[in-house]
Amino acid sequence: MSSDRDRLGDGPEQAIVGAGHAARIAAGWQRRFVVEPTRAIEMARLYQALGFETAVEPVLPEDLRAGEADGAMNDRCADCRLITLRWLQVLYTRPAPTPHAG
Repeated sequence: MSSDRDRLGDGPEQAIVGAGHAARIAAGWQRRFVVEPTRAIEMARLYQALGFETAVEPVLPEDLRAGEADGAMNDRCADCRLITLRWLQVLYTRPAPTPHAG
């Protein structure tokens, strides 16, 4: 039986796991949302039931910079960001490949 991590899409895509948002998008994935780990598993299973491949990756520093005007992480929020980076995850989906008839 495969692990939750394999079922969540990290098995065949080892080359882009951890490579960041741009690599996932280039490989045809759509970034859905940032979520805590338990909900990431639940949502990944829901998307799989709807016919999608799923991948769950840790939040990257650039994911937290989106709301900052200058794009730089400031020191006053460093502790919160560190906790966020270690805890939250990003869910990606893409349509599952269709089986070939034949």
